[in-house]
Amino acid sequence: MIVDPDARAGLFEGYSPTVLAVDAAGTVTDRRFVYADTDVRGLLLDLITEHEVSTS
Repeated sequence: MIVDPDARAGLFEGYSPTVLAVDAAGTVTDRRFVYADTDVRGLLLDLITEHEVSTS
């Protein structure tokens, strides 16, 4: 995964991009905002420890 929050924010007129956790039914179960100074690795680790992760 490559993340460039500054470039994405520029494309979306300043709106911060988000990382979504989605369950098997397609329902969004969590949303986290990603800013230029966000620890993306830490954010993803938090999400996978809080939610069931499927690799299929």
